[in-house]
Amino acid sequence: MTGTLAIWHEAIGELVPKRGNLAPGEIADGCPTLELHFNLWRDSALHADFVDIGIKVKTGAPFKRLFLFVPAQIQKTQLLDLSSVLKHGTSLNAVFNDLVEIISRAENYFDTRLGRTTTRIHTIDLDRHITLEPVEMDAGDIGTVISFNKELCEQFEGGHDHYIRFRIYLTKATRHLFSSEVIPNEWFLLPSFENTELTEFRLNERRTIPPSLIQWFEDGPVNISTVHYFLIRDLRHELMMQHRDFRKIRVLEASLWRHYLRGRHPEKKVDLEPYPGFTDGGFVIYHWKDSGKISEGKLSERVEDFNAFAKFRMYRPNLFMYAYMITLIGALGSAFYAVAAELYRWLLPEIFTKPGTSFPSALADTVTILAGLLLFFFLLWITLTQIKGALKDLSMTIGRIFRRFGSGAD
Repeated sequence: MTGTLAIWHEAIGELVPKRGNLAPGEIADGCPTLELHFNLWRDSALHADFVDIGIKVKTGAPFKRLFLFVPAQIQKTQLLDLSSVLKHGTSLNAVFNDLVEIISRAENYFDTRLGRTTTRIHTIDLDRHITLEPVEMDAGDIGTVISFNKELCEQFEGGHDHYIRFRIYLTKATRHLFSSEVIPNEWFLLPSFENTELTEFRLNERRTIPPSLIQWFEDGPVNISTVHYFLIRDLRHELMMQHRDFRKIRVLEASLWRHYLRGRHPEKKVDLEPYPGFTDGGFVIYHWKDSGKISEGKLSERVEDFNAFAKFRMYRPNLFMYAYMITLIGALGSAFYAVAAELYRWLLPEIFTKPGTSFPSALADTVTILAGLLLFFFLLWITLTQIKGALKDLSMTIGRIFRRFGSGAD
């Protein structure tokens, strides 16, 4: 990850003084208290490259606008409101990992109850409630500030918690926003190879926030009570290390998450089946959590920032490419031996006109090996470059098709 997510707010009028000099963990008086949920789904092969963000606004001071910075260029077509799919009981229970009851419904929200806690889940109208603002970053890249406007934030009032949840699809340009892969350079010469993936999630890490946003960020602090970060990975990806211990790990129940993964209610019979590629027992959910301190029933120390790093390893079979390379090397060797022999006969024909003269095999072998290796690696470089580009384009095209028909997002 080249940057950090960041979240802050804009106060109503002069209700809240500017607070740019808070001590680490110090509570910002008169500022909203938030609980944050992040689900990172990372599997390009199964068209499940997206991050889901849930923001719970606890009871507290009202505010004008809420901002979320994403260190990548985001378009509205990459966003999806998830409130409608949460109305489906299985999805609601899966997200909150508990039995949640829907107690009332309205046009733009519905109320839920978990134990004695009531939470109102709001619908986000992407055209009316959200604006996107591009921001230049230090590395010369473009980031995006997602702004939740006054019309939506005015609804976060009353004696209960409020909740919004949305999805950001990771496209070709943003696929490596949270992770990067390390593949051996000689992978095409190996019958199998080890693929390493580094996944890092950062929130409110001040040193990586663009300078143009620092003052804006510090003028509108929020009191983060809890951060829940969930990383969903294929079971074949072996967790090698992480910089902090996860809170828990559990197996993904594909039957519970099938509608949530599609991002919509079931519309056809096929929607009742598990999401393509996701089967029970095939994926695991890693859960990291960080909470502020509670004193006398109130938040006394907020979560200043959050960082979670994990390294995964997966062994990939490569027998087809390995066999292809061995066959190609043998074919090229034979071909260039024949070419070198004919070239030598053409350049020195007088040698072969003498009785008893045969082709000098040692010299021919040398020429064959040198010429073959040079041409082989040149052609191989060109071929692999073209294959890599073609596979990426094909993967993105198929991904867009699945997303368009699966969730209405491009």
